[in-house]
Amino acid sequence: MTDSRFTVRNLASHELDEARDLVAAIFSDHSLTLKRRGSTLDYTHRHIQLDTCSFNFISYGPRVCINAKGLDANVMVQLTLSGYDYFRLGKREVLSTPEVATISGVDEPFAMCLSENCLKLAILLDRAELERHAAGMIGAPLRRPLEFQHVMDTGSRGGFVWMQTVQQIMADSGQGLASLLSFPLVRAQFEQMLFSGLLAWQPNTAIEQLQSMRGPTPDARPRHVRIADDYMRAHLDAPLTVEKLAEEAQVSVRLLYDGFARFLCTTPMRHLRALRLERVRMELLDPTQPHNVTSVALRWGFSQLGRFAAAYHRQYGELPSETLRRTRA
Repeated sequence: MTDSRFTVRNLASHELDEARDLVAAIFSDHSLTLKRRGSTLDYTHRHIQLDTCSFNFISYGPRVCINAKGLDANVMVQLTLSGYDYFRLGKREVLSTPEVATISGVDEPFAMCLSENCLKLAILLDRAELERHAAGMIGAPLRRPLEFQHVMDTGSRGGFVWMQTVQQIMADSGQGLASLLSFPLVRAQFEQMLFSGLLAWQPNTAIEQLQSMRGPTPDARPRHVRIADDYMRAHLDAPLTVEKLAEEAQVSVRLLYDGFARFLCTTPMRHLRALRLERVRMELLDPTQPHNVTSVALRWGFSQLGRFAAAYHRQYGELPSETLRRTRA
């Protein structure tokens, strides 16, 4: 049996007030302003509505700023698919890129400044349904309203899997997806999978409650891999060797290599390079920092610029010069 509760709408406008009203009808009341006087709004919005959540692919064209008093009854996960935005929630400010997603909840004021041609995927999840699902997962009523850690690292194992699940399902948002999600059972299973993944992989108050009841859930990675990874992240600007990492983890170099291969599918030094490339990308995407590609690469230990550019391209699908060019546009 199928039904028509699954809907897809394509919205667009060049008028600021009209665009704001269209978005507010789905999200919440907010202000929308153009960052550069004289620029022309090019708002496009693909809205995909399910039973307890919706998916919104939104772009405004030129740089815009948004201020909202909070969401009425939803939790919002925002993934930046291209470009970047500065997201402020309370006193916390985050540079949101394809590697960093953000989560905001009910009655939490937030502000965003989106780059030119920034494409966002904003996922609205009904908080009441999320809380019912969370209570079912932990087997007890929630002691307080559900809240999530506001920053999601989409490069982490859980964040990456959750994001990839969403993007793969949403890759065909045309007739194929409409046909699939018109079946209530299929749609319900998809929504439950999203809820379970977000609750299991993103730190939140429900999981904290579960851990307090049963004790902490162990990290799947062995202790020496966690120690080496934590040490890398804390000392990315320091000259690190695999011997130093093994010493900090108190294991042999061979055991360290084996742990990274089995649990992270890489080597310690390749993992270190990927983490440093993340820092390079964050700097290149920050329009407030005066820099060039060479100086940023050298600062993070990449002295062979040709190999650096190739590794950057493999990891992000574009050259570092292209990233910097988009930031300056």
